[in-house]
Amino acid sequence: MADDRSGDFHGTSFRDADFSRARFRNVDLTDVKMVDAVLLNADLSGLIDGLRVNGIEVAPLIVEEMKRLYPDREGLFHRDSAGLHDAWSSVESFWSATVRRAQGLPESMLHARVDEEWSFIETLRHLVFVTDAWIGRVVLGDEHPYHPYGLPPSFISDVGALATLDTRADPGLDEVIEVRAGRMQSVRDFLDRVSDADLDRMCSPPDAPGYPDSGRYGLVDCILTVIDEEWWHHRFAVRDLDVLSNAQ
Repeated sequence: MADDRSGDFHGTSFRDADFSRARFRNVDLTDVKMVDAVLLNADLSGLIDGLRVNGIEVAPLIVEEMKRLYPDREGLFHRDSAGLHDAWSSVESFWSATVRRAQGLPESMLHARVDEEWSFIETLRHLVFVTDAWIGRVVLGDEHPYHPYGLPPSFISDVGALATLDTRADPGLDEVIEVRAGRMQSVRDFLDRVSDADLDRMCSPPDAPGYPDSGRYGLVDCILTVIDEEWWHHRFAVRDLDVLSNAQ
């Protein structure tokens, strides 16, 4: 294709095609089969499950390697109130240190994207959206939970349905930190009062348009989704701050 706009290639076969140095973002590769592929120095991220490479399923190997590389990560995913309380304390701690580090860089760098990924400020804005979506909308049932600075994931194409978002917003670091602090405190306040019995509750978001879609979600799974997003995006932020710091 001559540009990078999305296309529907469902069921398409590619033969003798050169995709070297290609970039794919927000693509659905469910049930894709590659034969005689050359996959050198490829970097894959996303929901990877059931992927087989030369007949070996990769996902379990990734899980074990994740445990080896990041032993502290497993300690975040409790299903009891005390464990979740401690997990959120860990989230607050590692983000506090990273935000202090970011504040030592010129703000222009914190608006910069590294390798087309979200900037540091955009990452914080996305985590505001994550809290609004999973805690505000699903757990607390707020019909309009989204702060204008929130940044939804790219797979949400109908941003207009998220009426309170400001798609033109370009806030500075201090503004985002203030909003983000309020959202993190709201999670802390909720975990301070939640009980083990509460965690068994099923939650349904309001009928108003928004994300996540209507359905039933376990309360503990909503909290763990937020924690998982916090961990991953912190890892991405640290990775990119390393690049920006070295560029000074």
